[in-house]
Amino acid sequence: MSISSQTGMVSPLVSVIINCRNGREYLPAAIGSVLAQTYGNWEIVLWDNASEQDIKSIALSYGDARIRYCRGETTVRLGHARNLAIERARGELIAFLDSDDLWRPEKLQKMVPLFNDPEVSLAVSDVESFNERGLRKRLGTTKKFVRGLCFGNLLADYFLVLSSAMVRGSTLKKHALRFPDDFEMVEELDLFLRLAYISKIDFSAEVLAEWRVHGGSTTWQRFHLLADETEHMLGGMIKSWPEIERRFANEIHSRRVWIVRQRALALWMRGDGQGTRTCLRNFPGVLPWKIYSLYLLSRLDAKRWLPIIYRLFASNVSP
Repeated sequence: MSISSQTGMVSPLVSVIINCRNGREYLPAAIGSVLAQTYGNWEIVLWDNASEQDIKSIALSYGDARIRYCRGETTVRLGHARNLAIERARGELIAFLDSDDLWRPEKLQKMVPLFNDPEVSLAVSDVESFNERGLRKRLGTTKKFVRGLCFGNLLADYFLVLSSAMVRGSTLKKHALRFPDDFEMVEELDLFLRLAYISKIDFSAEVLAEWRVHGGSTTWQRFHLLADETEHMLGGMIKSWPEIERRFANEIHSRRVWIVRQRALALWMRGDGQGTRTCLRNFPGVLPWKIYSLYLLSRLDAKRWLPIIYRLFASNVSP
């Protein structure tokens, strides 16, 4: 720990986990946004997931010992890669920054004090998504942030973006929590829900992170996996904690509605209108009208209607 001469407050070391596989075009901006932080007690653990591009030269070009470059010999799933990076983290707090995202300069300064409450193990901030066309959208305009013991809130309407998140390292160690290795899309959803089940969450309502949305991102390349992995994750949580089926029945129903929405959207975006309609018909319950409207929309060409899809069903700007 270090002591801030201006405030007298204890300033814990923050380990910033940046995972990348290639992506040289975005990585310097991500690293630069950490270098610009007004809070100085940080380190970057830059995990190179066996990139084909030369990532090491970027890391070394700054001549800053706080940037620690690590490379895996083989490419592994993203959750596994993040776990490998966390194992090398020295900080009491662990923050995450995707290699194509950005932080605002006061990100760490504003969020570290949220951990003054020893019961808080996860904190996030509001996020602004943006694309290459300059379109921007603030997550807080469509999502309601909550604090405290809010597992049910997160399960029903997840509002976290990885690049805004910070966790307490000792909680991960005490409860042997880690990103699951068997998911490609919802590894952070699984980990953060498990943290929310055992501890408090806090948040900053300020936009402190920027989420870059582009067609090459994992989210858009593997959109079809979201529903299947979320269903698998939910089943695993019910197996671990059978009591949540009773305690959070309404929230679980909301998550299952979300799953059918994502599955129907993925089928429509692949051009399978018939599959979309079958998916919606087979849901064992009543769907909200907006989601069931996909039944009618699925007869149209999804690619031509993408802007409408994003406005109706997405919380971020389109790639």
